[in-house]
Order: sequence, then structure tokens, then C-alpha cells
Amino acid sequence: MVVAAAGSDGQIWHYIASPIRASETADRWAMVVAVPSATLSAAADHARTILIISAILCILASCGALVVLVRRLVGTPARALASSINGMANGDYGAAVPEAKRRDELGLVGQAVIRLRDSLRRSVETEAEQRALRLRRSPAT
Repeated sequence: MVVAAAGSDGQIWHYIASPIRASETADRWAMVVAVPSATLSAAADHARTILIISAILCILASCGALVVLVRRLVGTPARALASSINGMANGDYGAAVPEAKRRDELGLVGQAVIRLRDSLRRSVETEAEQRALRLRRSPAT
């Protein structure tokens, strides 16, 4: 049997009683143990604190791993695509776009970059051909 009651010091105590039987007598005995409630809850409070700290550390570690993973899976290919686009902006239409081989959204963007590169290359070549034709047709001054 467990009973909680205020002790003489004003704190809540738990009193635990267990019957004791002596085999040769009819006497009834009981052993009573008194434990402060704070002592009983201290272990649970400590375990809860450890659990909360462990959960927070696991969440932080998971977030860190997720950041690294996203940077590796998305950031690196996105920077490579940006480099290819910058090269085209500077007139380099021969750059390879290996990201176009991917089977995800970055692969779709890579394929669009290739189409853009090829279209820009054709436009530049067509413009150069037209300029050359105009120069040949125009009388030399």
C-alpha cells in the first residue's frame, strides 16, 4: 500500500507499507518506508531532462545532415548549371552540361540550358553568316 501525505517538514512524503508475516505466530507486522516525493521524482526528472537534451541533439544533427545533403544533391549541380549559363553569357557555346543527364528537376533545367545554348549558338552563327553576306554584297568603299 502506498500513501502520500505531508510530513512534519511540510514536504510530501510517500509511505509504502508491506505486510510481514512470521510463520510461527499470528502477529501482524508491517514494514513502512517513508520516502520524500522529491526523491522519487528526481530520477524521473533527470531522465526527462536527458531525453529532451538527446532529442534536441538528434534533431540538430539531422538538420545538419540534411543541410549537407541538400547542398551536395542540389547546390553543387545548381552551381554547375549557373557556371554553364554564365559561360553562354560570355559567348562560350561549347560548354558541356552534364547535369542534363540527371533524371530530376535539375536534369530538366540542364536540358533547357542545352536547348538555350544550341539556340543561341545557331542565332550567333546565323547572324555571322548574314553579316558576311551583307559585307560581300555591299560595294567596297
